Amino acid sequence: MTAPLPARKPQSDIDIDTLERLAHNMDNLIPLPGTEIRVGLDAVLGFVPVVGDLLALTPSVYIYRQGHRAGVSSHTKGRMIFNIAMDTLIGSIPLVGDIFDIGFKSKVKNVALIREHLSSSASAEGRQPEHRRLPDEADPP
Repeated sequence: MTAPLPARKPQSDIDIDTLERLAHNMDNLIPLPGTEIRVGLDAVLGFVPVVGDLLALTPSVYIYRQGHRAGVSSHTKGRMIFNIAMDTLIGSIPLVGDIFDIGFKSKVKNVALIREHLSSSASAEGRQPEHRRLPDEADPP
C-alpha cells in the first residue's frame, strides 16, 4: 500500500502583475473609437472559427493554473471554471460569441478572483497586499 501524497502547499510567488497584463491584453487591449468599450485579443481571435477560440482558451487555462498554485479555494476554482466555460462555450457561437466576448471578460474576472484571494491571505497574515495599477487604469472622473 502506498502512502498518500502530501497536501499541496500554496505558492506565494504568483506574479499577479503579469496575470493582470495578460488578462488586460486578452480582454481590454484595444479601445473602440468613439466609445468607452475596449476589446482584447480574445475577441479578435474569436473571429477565426474554432482555432481562434482554442487559442483564446490557452491564457484562461494558464490563469486558472496560477490560481491553483496560489491556493485559491475550491469554490473560487469553481467560479473560475464557470467563467472559462462560459467564455469558451458561448464565445464559440459565431457572431453572438464575439459580442459576448467583448462584454464578459472572463480573464479579467478570474485574475480579480486570484487577487481577492491573495489580498485576503495577506490580511490574514497581517501583511499589506500589494496593488499596482495597469498603465491605462485610471480613477473614474
